[in-house]
Amino acid sequence: WCNDGKQAAWSNPPALPAGAEPFQRLRLAWTFLLTSPGIPLIYYGDEMGFPGAGDPDNRRMMQFDGLAPLQQETLAHVQRLTALRRAHPAASRGERRTLALAADGLLWAYAMQTADDFVVVALNRSPSARTQKLDLSELDLAEGTVLVDAVAGAELTVQRGAVSVALDGRTAAVLVVK
Repeated sequence: WCNDGKQAAWSNPPALPAGAEPFQRLRLAWTFLLTSPGIPLIYYGDEMGFPGAGDPDNRRMMQFDGLAPLQQETLAHVQRLTALRRAHPAASRGERRTLALAADGLLWAYAMQTADDFVVVALNRSPSARTQKLDLSELDLAEGTVLVDAVAGAELTVQRGAVSVALDGRTAAVLVVK
């Protein structure tokens, strides 16, 4: 808007980012949005990471095939999260409670909980891998309960009321009871 974006939309529209980082950040944003209370707004193309500039480039034609691998990963991520939202009311109507927050603010874990459902979300904004122990005792889970990461499929077992979540850089985990 302020940097000749409108003109650039016609003469030099932005291309798809070459690296993975913008897509990783986008998937983190989708994880937060789709595990937050309320109704999310998904503007067409955002679920795939379409590039775009200011008006009129924000209305490119929809692309249904020929997606780049990082776009396919991002679309699959959003599809998994929307399925999770349908299956777990806590993801959209739960009360949020912080379970962990790193001193640098780059790792945040929280539980979304209703009377009969919960999801546990861990977001690692750091470019480096991190591991975080999460105290889940308030969720009243039995010893040995298996939680599955709805994003990556990893399984974690509750031991002494806690789990240890290992996250690669700029990734997230969304844990639910298996």
